[in-house]
Amino acid sequence: MLDGFKKMNDETKEKIIGGFAFSSIISTILALIPAAFSTIGSAIGLIKSSQASKGEIKVKDFSAKWENDSSNIGYSVGFHYCI
Repeated sequence: MLDGFKKMNDETKEKIIGGFAFSSIISTILALIPAAFSTIGSAIGLIKSSQASKGEIKVKDFSAKWENDSSNIGYSVGFHYCI
């Protein structure tokens, strides 16, 4: 079954191992790029919403509303739990 294989010389082995290490680094970097963009986008959205005069944030188990007018400064937080 394993007939016909020849022993590889050291120079060829080093080229293959080096190429594999390089390609694994590149694939790791490419896999992290979407996560980085998602994190940056979420941070920008949070900053924009915190600077808005009026808004609401709703997440699965948390919601927050605010109005920063000169006459009415309010902050309302509601928690909803499902059992």
